[in-house]
Amino acid sequence: MMSAKLASEEKKPDGFFEIPYPHILKNLIINWNVRIIYCIGPQTASELQRIGIHTVRDIYNNRQQVINKLGNHGKQIIELADGIDNRRVAAQAKSHSFGKEQTFQHDITDFEYLKDVLRLIARELSFNIRLKGLYCRTVTLKVTYQGLKK
Repeated sequence: MMSAKLASEEKKPDGFFEIPYPHILKNLIINWNVRIIYCIGPQTASELQRIGIHTVRDIYNNRQQVINKLGNHGKQIIELADGIDNRRVAAQAKSHSFGKEQTFQHDITDFEYLKDVLRLIARELSFNIRLKGLYCRTVTLKVTYQGLKK
């Protein structure tokens, strides 16, 4: 899974890049920051930096230190760095866009009323998204004021 994600990032937007073997992945990421590894977020990266581990090469050269510091999470990091990732690759579904608008007959200056309307719109959209079994990554709110053209 991690190698599939890296390969898709490597040749964006429409190119093809294959990482067929773990040693190719290792050679690709060896000098990159540890954050390239799937399960290393800011906090884990900070913990690794405290023991002198900044790059994937540092992980390779200090495997036992990583395990001592992070336990099972450290073992997972080492496996991922070695190109061992048993998670399934799932194709992304086609993007969907849902929207809901509310046009008022008169300008509204009561922010409490506007918050209530926004909550109702959000609740309706949330219900529709769950009903379809979808997930969303981005929610956008658009407000148009008097005198602005669409």
